[in-house]
Amino acid sequence: MSKRCFPSLLLAALLLLPGAAASADQLYVRNRPYTGFVAGNPAQPSSVEVDLRELCQALDLKINEVNGNVLVSRAGEAPDDPPGEGNTLYVEGTPVAFRDDSGHRLVPLASFASALGAVLKRHAELGTLDFSLTGRDVGSGSMVGPNQLLFFGADWAPASKLFKPNVTEIDKRGLLPVIYIDCTRPRSANYKNFIRYFQGNQIPYTVLLGPGRKVVKSWTGFQEMGAWATELQKLLNSKKT
Repeated sequence: MSKRCFPSLLLAALLLLPGAAASADQLYVRNRPYTGFVAGNPAQPSSVEVDLRELCQALDLKINEVNGNVLVSRAGEAPDDPPGEGNTLYVEGTPVAFRDDSGHRLVPLASFASALGAVLKRHAELGTLDFSLTGRDVGSGSMVGPNQLLFFGADWAPASKLFKPNVTEIDKRGLLPVIYIDCTRPRSANYKNFIRYFQGNQIPYTVLLGPGRKVVKSWTGFQEMGAWATELQKLLNSKKT
């Protein structure tokens, strides 16, 4: 299990045999049994689906309907550009596929996690799926721990989209908690709380914050994973007393 320095939400499902369907009592949200509807095989994370409203209730997410669209967000804020009439699900502004089946509005857990800025990881040894809220979960500013990594990006920018998996891997390894700042969402909590640290002129832009939220170092553009992770580790080691 990754070691993180900030409050996280853990969602786990026991490993099932291929082709089996998950049941509600095999899923945990905030370390409590999940009572919502679950379908799919945790051994194949891309197959897992959950009931949208039940999952949002468990995660304290807000649901609004605008022009026939369903909008899911942490704070329930209105989008900067309200969508036109349609039948689309937006999770923090990102379209996510869904399907209606037997009274349930089902969403793929992997796609939902990606749009939310969360990490969905399967642990082979434990036979679990872990759903951990990352950067956007600490957008309120109530962070714990001496170091954080800020990632300023936008999915429309090719270099930013290419670099994001490397940043996510840093978080998954437990090296640093990552705070994602979507530069296309100026009304989001993370944007308002951390935009002052953006001193570059292009994205992606990453910033290593040390104790007291002091800038240790920043990087502009795409970074190769191996060399960058090594540099981050050296910087963290140099800060230890």
